[in-house]
Amino acid sequence: MTSDYPKFEQWIKEGKRVAIELASRDGKSRQVEVFTRVEGEGPWLTFLHGFPTSSMDWARVLPLVSQRFRVLLFDFPGFGDSDKPPDLDYSIVGQANCVEALWRKLGITSSSLVVHDLGSTIGVEVLYRLAQGTLCAEIPRMIIMNSAIYPEAYRPLVSQRLLLNPLTGPLFSRLVNWTIFRRQYRSVFSENRVPSDGEFAENWKAIVHRNGKRNFHHCIQYINERIGQRERWEPVVEKTKVPIRYVWGMLDPIEGAIMLKVMKQRMPGLDVREIADVGHVPQLEVPEIVAEEILKLRA
Repeated sequence: MTSDYPKFEQWIKEGKRVAIELASRDGKSRQVEVFTRVEGEGPWLTFLHGFPTSSMDWARVLPLVSQRFRVLLFDFPGFGDSDKPPDLDYSIVGQANCVEALWRKLGITSSSLVVHDLGSTIGVEVLYRLAQGTLCAEIPRMIIMNSAIYPEAYRPLVSQRLLLNPLTGPLFSRLVNWTIFRRQYRSVFSENRVPSDGEFAENWKAIVHRNGKRNFHHCIQYINERIGQRERWEPVVEKTKVPIRYVWGMLDPIEGAIMLKVMKQRMPGLDVREIADVGHVPQLEVPEIVAEEILKLRA
């Protein structure tokens, strides 16, 4: 990896926190400030990041596409420089509400989507709302990268299992540290494309910023939601009229070749670019390939 990855402090200086209304777990509305960056010119393009990181997931891709798109990046509540209140609704529905609230705030009525990991499941919920006719914007095209489209093919990390467990989750949220994060996150990259410790450290800063660790066990429940809501989301992916291009790191140990095999069985004719020597985070491992696919959205 090259050394041009940004410092977390500089990254957030180049954006701003935007106030929107979201719901707490008790259903009451509350104001939340969400870190956002808007860059470039052209049609809107929205990036949705994964767990447990932040909009910095897209730092290597952003300069490669911002001359052709007006790009919206943001940290979901509970992540990065956004607010992280312990009582917020961190469900997929709650996070999709954040997407819509930002689109309304910025006057976005049409935006393509590029999504990954947690962001992919949120993106599918957005597609569901589009199919129901309730979404506030149109989605011309979409790119989905490594995600648990079908839960039965998902292979969670040990840390994810601990966080998902209602008994160990709150405790592990407090105990997880830089060493555990580095070891677990490092394991999802392909062997020849592992980021430097410096890059891992910048991601760790985003995670612990604003007391973020306390919500790990809340924010990761999307993994269980994928099972409970599969009848809501899987038909949407399979039948949507929005053109979806899949960009897939085949060496991903949690959502790689096994996941893609199931996807091909369920969705014959899948439009996919398989990247043989890449792991779970293509946008950090091969940003030029991801950017190439994004630029095709303008065609």
